[in-house]
This record gives sequence, structure tokens and C-alpha cells, in this order.
Amino acid sequence: MKKLVVLMLVLVFAVVSFGCGTSSANDSALDLVEEEGLLTCLDTETSPLDGGLLITVNKETKTVNMQITSKEGEPTVEFYKFSVAEKICHRYKYVAMMGTGFNYMYDYENSELVQILDMNDEDKTESTKESGRFDGAQTETKENVDALIAYFDASFGMTLEEAVK
Repeated sequence: MKKLVVLMLVLVFAVVSFGCGTSSANDSALDLVEEEGLLTCLDTETSPLDGGLLITVNKETKTVNMQITSKEGEPTVEFYKFSVAEKICHRYKYVAMMGTGFNYMYDYENSELVQILDMNDEDKTESTKESGRFDGAQTETKENVDALIAYFDASFGMTLEEAVK
């Protein structure tokens, strides 16, 4: 598992180094563009996840949203929304086999999945643990969040915290 995480991070840095966009003084591969009071970037080339990413930085709410897109840039329903002040990443994952989605609340400072909610905002954390699916959800979320944080830093030459200041 550790080899997969290390390999993923190395791959992220390698792919980001060949990213789209223009380089700036901070040597980042992508640029955030101001649109309607938000900073945005659509990356269909270097995302560490399957597909692309539509990244939106909201300095007012101190959030960074990473909406997963198709390779063509069409948004999907899945996202990772980082609430920087709370150090929480809200992950929305759609499970096609079940025809429903789940909201994962992940404390990225402590590397801990703290809550899983269904579409009706009912807490499914304990039932997920009882069914033996919690550890897998935590591991997958941790790997993806860690990869996204490293990707953001490498792509834009700043941390999530610096982006929302």
C-alpha cells in the first residue's frame, strides 16, 4: 500500500511537470484565473485522479473545490472540497452499483475519515464499519486527498492555505 502511495505521488509530480498552461515566476505548470470573484482552473491533462479537475478557489469561504471532470472537461457529480480553516475535505463519491452517493468527511490534518453520510444526511459511519467497508473508504480517501494536496502545491506553487488568503 505504501508503495502505491509513493508511486502515485511520484507519478503526480512527473505528470505535473509536463502540465498545461504557462509557467510563472514560481515555476508552476497551471494558472488560476479570476472569474466572478473566484479563482478557477480546468485541468484535463495532469489530474492525479481519473479524468480531469475543475478547481475553484473561494477566498471568501476559504474553500478549494476540486470537481472531477471527464477528460473533455465535462463535470461529473464527484468532488473533493477542502475547507481550509477546519482542515476537512468533503468528498462526494457516487456509487453507480447502488445508484446513490455518499459524503465522506475527511480530516486531512490527522489523516482520518471522521464521518460518512448518505444522500439523506444520515450518518452511515458505524454501519460502514460493521460491514467492513470503512477501512477501504478511509484508505482510498487518504490516498486521493494526499495526491490532490501534493498536486495542488506542485501545480500552482502554493499550498491550499496560501491559495485562500
